[in-house]
Amino acid sequence: MIFAPFLLMLQTSTADVDWESQVIYQIFPRSYRDSNGDRVGDLNGIKLGLPTIKKLGATAILLNPIAKSRMFHNYFPDNPMAVDPKYGTLADFQSLIKDAHQQGIKVLLDVECQYIADGHPWLAAALKSPNAPEMAMLDVNGFIRPQIQLPWYDKAKIRVSALNLKNPTVQSMITDEFRFWAKQGLDGFRIDHMMDDLDDARVQTNLIQDLWNPLITTIKKEFPSTYFIGEQAHQENQEETQAILTNTPTDATLGYSLRSALLELDKAKIEAALSTQFDQIPDHKGQITILENHDTDRFASTVSGTLRQNLVTALLFTLKGTPSISAGQELGMKGKKGNFGSDGNDIPSRLAYRWGKTLDFSGTATWYKGTGPWGNTDYSADNDKLSLADQDGVAGSTFEVTKEWIAFRKANPAFLHGQQTLFDIGSPDVLAFCRTDGPDKFWVLANLSGTLVTVDLPADAHLKLVKPAAGDGERKTASLPPYAIQVYKQS
Repeated sequence: MIFAPFLLMLQTSTADVDWESQVIYQIFPRSYRDSNGDRVGDLNGIKLGLPTIKKLGATAILLNPIAKSRMFHNYFPDNPMAVDPKYGTLADFQSLIKDAHQQGIKVLLDVECQYIADGHPWLAAALKSPNAPEMAMLDVNGFIRPQIQLPWYDKAKIRVSALNLKNPTVQSMITDEFRFWAKQGLDGFRIDHMMDDLDDARVQTNLIQDLWNPLITTIKKEFPSTYFIGEQAHQENQEETQAILTNTPTDATLGYSLRSALLELDKAKIEAALSTQFDQIPDHKGQITILENHDTDRFASTVSGTLRQNLVTALLFTLKGTPSISAGQELGMKGKKGNFGSDGNDIPSRLAYRWGKTLDFSGTATWYKGTGPWGNTDYSADNDKLSLADQDGVAGSTFEVTKEWIAFRKANPAFLHGQQTLFDIGSPDVLAFCRTDGPDKFWVLANLSGTLVTVDLPADAHLKLVKPAAGDGERKTASLPPYAIQVYKQS
């Protein structure tokens, strides 16, 4: 059999930190941990959770927006340069960053700067008078208009507007917004909804050139090590992804195409996504690999069966890219978007992190309790085994499996920043790839099927099975049980 490498992918980071070697832990602040008994997750609660995050092996946290807002998700701020009082104070945020850094954990912040709510003075003035000078700051022709009241989960009457992103005053305010948060000591940002044509309305176009490039350039000049993740709005559009990475100093985008392929365990789609995502992006740029985030259904509600879930988790930490997990993913927490006719649709995917075996356990941020159908126990219930208390230290639990793969990745630099090569192992069911860093070379075989598969290993590779560990003997064939993954080291 001829083993022919057909894809080679290289990546390094322009930032001082090797971000490809990091593991990002994404936190939806309102749902993570309550420190003061009001059932709302807060900044001090996140600080209390840092030891658990460190224990898991994550090296960075990504916080969804914390700016002052009346929306539960804190997008559409009333004041984009103030901490939501529900989460704490600016001093609490500074303390969180300090504590995180002391524990070797970096902090990233998710920012959506394209919209404001009617508590912002610009929109408030514009709503009082159509002739107000603040109208120049708003995109009155865009997809979201000042007169629209969106259906919020709590039936609040809140009006929102897109900003006029071509207005110099608006651009200056947005730069000040990022500068304000960067000054607190952040390591980087996730830019939400990073579009070239805002909301595809054909009103605010060429934003990559006119807004995103100068904004990121300015912030990186003032804060040189700042890491930027751009969320491409059309998730699997490679042209959009490439435009962001090529035409701005953005360091990484999100690997949605790979996510879709992994969830389907489709070999051809996985290989195509890897080729597209890595082979075509610029040098020194990266991809954030994910299985879920705050905008998606939970991974454990999308992929069924422990064997399949464990396999996909293993691939997340062995394939190239910067892996990111959403808080609760490491517990197998469940949730799917609802159809409630409001932004409550997203709540089932953003339920309270499960610290204890019951929903009333101390620190559990059940802020949505009693507010609507999203508060039912379809996805999170007492004694459902989907809690940290049930899983921490329990062999074979989702928490321990995730922790184990993160540790394996850290212990072997080839999986942190090594080259990646896909190869043909002679089976349509087995995804096969190599990770190489200097003299270290690992061969990874993943059986994507529900049947036992046996394949020949390359005779001249001198391979020893290292995960799962099975002694020092050299292997000539690999026998892969259903949905199994095996890692071999070349000697």
